[in-house]
Amino acid sequence: GGKLLKGRGPGEGRAHLVHMPHPGADLASFSIPPSVRTKLLKAGFKATTDLDGVGALELSKDAQISREEALGVLKEVREGKAPASQKAANVSRSALDILHTTRNLSPIITFCGEMDGMLGGGVPMGEVTEFVGTPGIGKTQLGIQLAVDAH
Repeated sequence: GGKLLKGRGPGEGRAHLVHMPHPGADLASFSIPPSVRTKLLKAGFKATTDLDGVGALELSKDAQISREEALGVLKEVREGKAPASQKAANVSRSALDILHTTRNLSPIITFCGEMDGMLGGGVPMGEVTEFVGTPGIGKTQLGIQLAVDAH
């Protein structure tokens, strides 16, 4: 959804739809430069709902920021960019994209020639590899080392 506003923004006098994809989200969760964010807060703009129906010119005057900065803020908030905390959850990739990404990743070398040989050069990145064995053989230690090496 969006909110129908009349007589605001670039189409002064015309009704237009303003899409607020994250209503009520704190402006601090968006990628807004700190200096601009500070001026927005001082002017009383704390959440996306505070920007409902506000045009770039009005925001520029109220927050004492440049028109370009105001346009940047409105674009960031209104064009559906997720707040930083939601970005990871909203990423959508095709299986083909994931395949191409994982093909380009180098395997993690274990420095155990036999194991690396069985795994085709090391533990593949971007895939699940299960290590099984009797207790105390070093599965956990190997997993921790692989996690460190992958980072």
